[in-house]
Amino acid sequence: QTQFQTSLLLYQAEHVKALVQGMNEHEERMKEERMRSLQDLRKTLDEQVKQPKNNALAKDDPLDLEACGPASLQRFSGEDNLHNDRKKIQQDQVKYWCAEYALEKKKALEDERRRKQEYAQFVLEQDRIRAQMENGAKRRKEEEARMCQIENLELARQNKLRQEQELFALKNAEDDQSNYLKN
Repeated sequence: QTQFQTSLLLYQAEHVKALVQGMNEHEERMKEERMRSLQDLRKTLDEQVKQPKNNALAKDDPLDLEACGPASLQRFSGEDNLHNDRKKIQQDQVKYWCAEYALEKKKALEDERRRKQEYAQFVLEQDRIRAQMENGAKRRKEEEARMCQIENLELARQNKLRQEQELFALKNAEDDQSNYLKN
């Protein structure tokens, strides 16, 4: 009996071993199948994510129901079918406004620079005219001072000449008087 029990136990052990091995293989196949299914699902979802949702009719391409699904054929009353066009127009408008603002800002800076330059030229011209006027006034003053000096010298000479003539006349008058008294 012991040999029979040993054989039976050996047979059962091999049977359990084969069963475990079969279950492991089955589990591996199922796992691989789930992985493949999951990868296929991910691939399909990725492709659908790339497709604009519910916009299949808005495109000019032929409709592919496998790529976008039957929901793309539906139209709803509140659906915004012109969203993409309006978004593009709004983006173009913003670009235009930004370009217009940049141009206006550039023109304003150029105008400011031009006004500053004109003001600087105006100030320089005023300084030049003021310097000319000051130089002219200085020359006139110097000329007047020189004329006044010449006039003063002439008056002093005339005064000296008159004093000499008066002195000479006084001397002549004294001489005449002393000659008259002598005679």
